[in-house]
Amino acid sequence: MMPPSPDGETAAGLQFTLVRYLDAPREKVFRMWSEPQLFRAWSAPTGFRVSVGTSDFRPGGAWHCHMVAPDGTAHRAGGLYLDILAPESIVMSHSWEDANGQRSPETCLSVSLDALGERTRLSLHQGLFADEAERDGHQAGWSECLDALADQLHALAAQERSG
Repeated sequence: MMPPSPDGETAAGLQFTLVRYLDAPREKVFRMWSEPQLFRAWSAPTGFRVSVGTSDFRPGGAWHCHMVAPDGTAHRAGGLYLDILAPESIVMSHSWEDANGQRSPETCLSVSLDALGERTRLSLHQGLFADEAERDGHQAGWSECLDALADQLHALAAQERSG
C-alpha cells in the first residue's frame, strides 16, 4: 500500500488505467500509435484537432503535439519515448508546455497491447498526477481519444474491405 501524501491523498489515487477491447489485430493497433499520420488522426479529445505532431518513435526519441481546442486555445504537450516493445507496449513521458516553454511536471504513460486473436486488449496507464483534477482531465481526454481510435480502426477496416 502506498503511504498517504500530506493532504491525505494516496499516490494510487493520482493515476488511472483505461482498458479497451478493439476489433483489430495487435499489429494494426500498434501502428496507430507508431505512425505519426495515423496517431494524429485519433489522438485528440472530441472537438480538438492536432495541428502539429512530431514523433521520433524509438526509445529515447522525442514526441511533440500541438492541439487546438474548439475555442482556439492552444495546448502543447511532449515527452520522450522511454521504452518500446513492438507490437506489445509503449512507455513514454508526458508533460504540458506553456507559451513560454515552461513544462509541467512529467507523468508516465504506458500502453500495453494484448493479442486476442483478431482483437486487441489495450490498457493505458498514466500517473502520477499533481492532483485529482489533472488526473480526471487526462482520464476523460484519453477516454475520448480511445473512442476515436476504435472509430479509426473501424474506418480503416471498412476501407480495406472496399479497396
